[in-house]
Amino acid sequence: MPKTFWQSLVFTALMATFMVLIMSSYNMLLHLNGVLWFVGWKSFFAELFCALASALLLAGSIAPRIARRLLPNNVSPLIKGVVITFFIASIMVPLMSWFVLGRKFGIDNVSWSMYSQAVMCNFAVAFPVQVLCLGNLVRQIFRRLIGIKYQQRKLFMQLSPYLRNTNAIMTAKFLLAANAVVICLASM
Repeated sequence: MPKTFWQSLVFTALMATFMVLIMSSYNMLLHLNGVLWFVGWKSFFAELFCALASALLLAGSIAPRIARRLLPNNVSPLIKGVVITFFIASIMVPLMSWFVLGRKFGIDNVSWSMYSQAVMCNFAVAFPVQVLCLGNLVRQIFRRLIGIKYQQRKLFMQLSPYLRNTNAIMTAKFLLAANAVVICLASM
């Protein structure tokens, strides 16, 4: 699992990319004969960037805190991972459903019943997919990229003094949030 902000960024980017691909495909197949939520793959990058920003800035920091408060200290890593994944899905599914529906139909045209149906349908797929297959796949890819022997891989080693700087991390988070807001506003 990620230990630093930059490792979290790589891990979250991998997870967000796969989840947006899977959920976009699911929604296109689900609504092929009805109203499409996603307009093909044109909206993929806007959805990916919104998912990456909200996962990194909101869900990735809130979900582990909630899990730590709810679970005892001696709980197995498997149970802890499933609980964290549940809370990440509980945060991400409503946010991304709102974003996609708002982009497609406009914020004023989204009804409560349309939104609640989207959240229920998406959560029913997102949580099992993330727990049963995508979590393991992304962890394996992450381990291959970062490696268990992180220091020997020389990944980010040339930039390591800059990457350890807390001001650089805060600047990166601020720029990510600002870009997400601009993309959200521009896409609506």
